[in-house]
Amino acid sequence: MAQAASAMEAASSGISLIGVAKSFGGVAAVRDCTAEIPFGCITGIVGPNGAGKSTVFNLICGFVAPDAGRIVYRGENIAGLSPPQVFRRGIARSFQGVRTLRNLSVLENLLLGATAAKALSRVWLPFVTRKADEAAVPKAWQLLDELGLTEAANRLAGSLSYAEQKLLAIGRLMMADVDMVLLDEPLGGLDPNGIDGFIARIHSLVERGRTVCVVEHNLNAVRRMTDRVIFMADGTVQASGTTGEVLAREDLARLYLGVTAAKGSHP
Repeated sequence: MAQAASAMEAASSGISLIGVAKSFGGVAAVRDCTAEIPFGCITGIVGPNGAGKSTVFNLICGFVAPDAGRIVYRGENIAGLSPPQVFRRGIARSFQGVRTLRNLSVLENLLLGATAAKALSRVWLPFVTRKADEAAVPKAWQLLDELGLTEAANRLAGSLSYAEQKLLAIGRLMMADVDMVLLDEPLGGLDPNGIDGFIARIHSLVERGRTVCVVEHNLNAVRRMTDRVIFMADGTVQASGTTGEVLAREDLARLYLGVTAAKGSHP
């Protein structure tokens, strides 16, 4: 086990979780969690409710500190750093739901992502476009293109569809030079007819050099969206590998609230 952990810690890319543990009130939420989220692909974290998936996101991003273990990113142990410190190193997470500023334009929302990294006061929000660094404007337009929102640049964010607002929230994170994005249930609340389009946009971000990790319950979508999967149950990693390999295992399907792997359905 120590030899495997050392090999993971020596990896030059991605996030390595090595023996990470966290308890709340004596209840173990995460136990001896060892896994890797590599650069340049989409990794899914799946498992039954209470498996510890969102806690892993919170541990990586500094919202809670681990009781034990290491979280290594670009050769540095970031376990225990504050959320702003983790964010400045290029890692950010989204939360369930939408967190856009509805009364600002789509472009202004993106530019706010750039200025937020410099801790500008919210009092300057009405002047965000004028005050943004010159370099932020072309970057914002590039992201609008990647997200398929170019034509909506001057519309109020509140006028976008729910799926478009979710994409905008991701884009705002990426404006601050974030290259590793952790998405918590990104497909939650989406119209089933819009899921494929949303997945295509996430894929386009990875094709342009981004890295994405998702916690998601929709296993059909996980199959279409991810390259690799980390399967968690009872606070620990049960398996990890390519999406096809992991989700084909009947023993893991039984852990996932009786899901039948062959059908790929979800509760």
